[in-house]
Amino acid sequence: MSAGIGYAAQIPFLKRDSILDNIVFGRRFSRERYMQVLYECDLVADIQDMRRTPTDSPAPLTSPIPGVDISSGEQGSHL
Repeated sequence: MSAGIGYAAQIPFLKRDSILDNIVFGRRFSRERYMQVLYECDLVADIQDMRRTPTDSPAPLTSPIPGVDISSGEQGSHL
């Protein structure tokens, strides 16, 4: 069994990168772990909503769907 230390800042931090890269954060990609994080953080519906949103404006966070902003409220409630 391995132990780790986690840190959750009061103000969420997102890299200016894809949602996937913000979740994986430089570690080896595991689809199972990635999907687990999406479900546990309740992000599945948000990502599905992003896919249905028009993509005509740039997003501050590069997401799989360009033009979708992630509000500070969404950052706080999901990350």
